[in-house]
Amino acid sequence: MATQWLSINDVKRLVKQKLYWLETGSKPGDSLVYDSRTRKYVGHIEGGSNSFYQDSQYNIPPYIVTTLETFKGEDWDKDSSW
Repeated sequence: MATQWLSINDVKRLVKQKLYWLETGSKPGDSLVYDSRTRKYVGHIEGGSNSFYQDSQYNIPPYIVTTLETFKGEDWDKDSSW
């Protein structure tokens, strides 16, 4: 099975749904992203570029994939704020 990759918008949606949480990173403006259910490290967001870098060892669980599929067709992309 090929590795699935999350976008910054996916991460924002999942944080809003409390499926992921953020912690302060080592650099100002950076955030570490964790899965709320498994408590695994997902990746990090670089504050300066607002880019998300997914950890290559993180396998997206089925409940996250299902949640992301429910977002399709909804207005989640219209509000890009946290």
